[in-house]
Amino acid sequence: MSLAKEYASRANELSQSFGLHSWQQLSSARSDDKVAKLSTEPLREENTFSKMLEQRRNPVAIHKVIEVLSESTKSWEDAADLAVKDAAKSLKGIKSIYIKNFQGDVKDNKIVQYRVNAKITFEVGG
Repeated sequence: MSLAKEYASRANELSQSFGLHSWQQLSSARSDDKVAKLSTEPLREENTFSKMLEQRRNPVAIHKVIEVLSESTKSWEDAADLAVKDAAKSLKGIKSIYIKNFQGDVKDNKIVQYRVNAKITFEVGG
């Protein structure tokens, strides 16, 4: 949401809570009026220029996604755990796992092999 839309939304919300008909009435209220004081203080605290600058200074993290196939004789959860453990042997900074597909082998009406096709996300660099 853009800053202007956020301000307008907050102004409308405040004007309704004080029984005003529009945000224009709220903005035209006198400076010594309770409504004007309450309407501007939260906006100043939440959206300071310095906070916005600080957010822009933070570097963007680079992530990479790899696809891994893993299997287990216990469960799909165990297959997913093995996928992360095996990937961790050669990768640092693993952030998440997304299970794309579940598969299984059945023998005598029982699942004997559990397989997952997983996407593992890790941070590149630092």
